[in-house]
Amino acid sequence: MLTNIPDPENCKFKNEFNIQLVLAMAKSDFLLGEELKPFIKKCSPSFSERTLDILHYPYKKGNDLSDILLFLKSRGFDQDEMAKIEKIWNAKYSKNSELGEYRALLKLIKNEKSKLKKYSYFNKLLTLANKSKSVFLKRLILSASYGQIGNQGLLAKSFKELLAINEIIYTIDLTQNFVSFKNRDHYYSLVNDLFNLLRESLNDTKLIRILDTNFQFLDTKKEKIEFESDELSWSLNEIRENMNSSLYGISFPSFWMKSVINRISNSEKQKFITKLEKDRVLRKLNILDYWVFQENLSPNDTVRDFIVNQINKSYGDSYAGDYIILELLEDNIFKKNLGDINPELKKPIFTLKRNFYHQILEAGRESSFPILKLIEMGEEREEFIWWLIL
Repeated sequence: MLTNIPDPENCKFKNEFNIQLVLAMAKSDFLLGEELKPFIKKCSPSFSERTLDILHYPYKKGNDLSDILLFLKSRGFDQDEMAKIEKIWNAKYSKNSELGEYRALLKLIKNEKSKLKKYSYFNKLLTLANKSKSVFLKRLILSASYGQIGNQGLLAKSFKELLAINEIIYTIDLTQNFVSFKNRDHYYSLVNDLFNLLRESLNDTKLIRILDTNFQFLDTKKEKIEFESDELSWSLNEIRENMNSSLYGISFPSFWMKSVINRISNSEKQKFITKLEKDRVLRKLNILDYWVFQENLSPNDTVRDFIVNQINKSYGDSYAGDYIILELLEDNIFKKNLGDINPELKKPIFTLKRNFYHQILEAGRESSFPILKLIEMGEEREEFIWWLIL
């Protein structure tokens, strides 16, 4: 049971949501219980006694929907109420077979001795990955597959895009069904297999260390994810040396900028960002790297217009990208420039973010992060209990 629950004396969260709590919830370790009851009762006095009584429901991860509906009926829930809860269940646990298809192909690859057939299976894996709604799995599969079939150019491109994914982006991108009670072990087994295939193709211990460091948040206890690198922390001197290198520096801007938060001066950050604004570099960045420009939008008209236009073109392509864009809109300069070319982005940031968090809930993304963000924004709904408990 997690104990890092908001103080019931203060319904508004005082600080940015603790990412470790988000990730624990994302791994389905979060259960409603004694710690959460005071918070719900204090923050939601309008909740019905029957809803609060649900906290006594002996639900366990993996229970069938039919068991849940039978329990609700015994508590006096009517058909309309049960239909709403069933809708939440179906949003969280779709019957999408994406995970199973990946695992089946990887099993064929492992057991196949013919290089030609393996090549064919990897191409099928690439086709599936390009249709995936998960940015993380798509980029991981592309990187691993391109590496295994020897396409070094596309391996480099996909690997750079993979390294732009951080903790928050991963949490927003995570499909709830992947980490359900039924699928969780299969999901982490798949991720391990893909990481191992990718490492085989990198042939550079520093790149492997960068990869492992970037994704150590997936399993800080190292119980589910296998890391090859022994050292996942970097000294400031190491970071500076690599940020300034032609081989590693501008290739992984999100990784280095995340590593130096509160560790270097603003002028040093700006010096690095200036390197990213060079035309040949800027055109190779992807939308998930653009957070580094927050409060650092270039005064150069050409650079600024390119960044703003790329953001506008990317809006709506993925939940991960839209999260970055909405965070950038908190910067008044971005808000004005983007609002000038896209009427949708002229809307109040509160409205845009509220709509976004509801969208990712209904799309079956991991539910605890958007719900807690909505609570931070002052929204209280009885159905939130079901989004968390199911």
